[in-house]
Amino acid sequence: GARLVESSNDDLPLEGLSVSAEFHDTWLPEVTSNVQGLVNFTFFIPNDHPLGQIDIIMYFNGSNTLHNTLTLISTITVRSPTVITLDNITDNPAAGESFNVSGTLTSNNGSSIIDRQGNTLAPSLNFQIDGQGDTFTVISSNVELDGSWSANIRLDLTFPRGSHDINATFTPNVNYYGSSVGDGF
Repeated sequence: GARLVESSNDDLPLEGLSVSAEFHDTWLPEVTSNVQGLVNFTFFIPNDHPLGQIDIIMYFNGSNTLHNTLTLISTITVRSPTVITLDNITDNPAAGESFNVSGTLTSNNGSSIIDRQGNTLAPSLNFQIDGQGDTFTVISSNVELDGSWSANIRLDLTFPRGSHDINATFTPNVNYYGSSVGDGF
């Protein structure tokens, strides 16, 4: 929202005047200022909207007695939660051996973790086994453009036998994706 005032008249609120707004690349319906000069806009962001920092521009086209003006708001960031999953682990390694783990990492709208130009971001995946991060070594990990990921993990020589819980955590390196955790056995 915004407040439309006449700056040359002690910031007198201007009532009954039309104000337009552009949310990123989308024009919103005009709104008429109320008695306090306030205009409020509502925009429901579609799932396929580009993520990241966007601009909102509010326009007053002026009148026969007032000059036109605009205000730029560039502090809004469109964000998305993420979902990380782990595929069933079929490898059965012994202590000192390595195994593969894989899954998917996507935005909640199903797209992969990409920037506004469609390039894959270099996501950081962290792993824990039974809540520990020091009983194994991640030899390699990779995240593909389609959101699939894989990692090769080598167990330490003292790793205990039995069934274990593994989780993968995605920590974004940008402010427009949320972090997520996935579990597997």
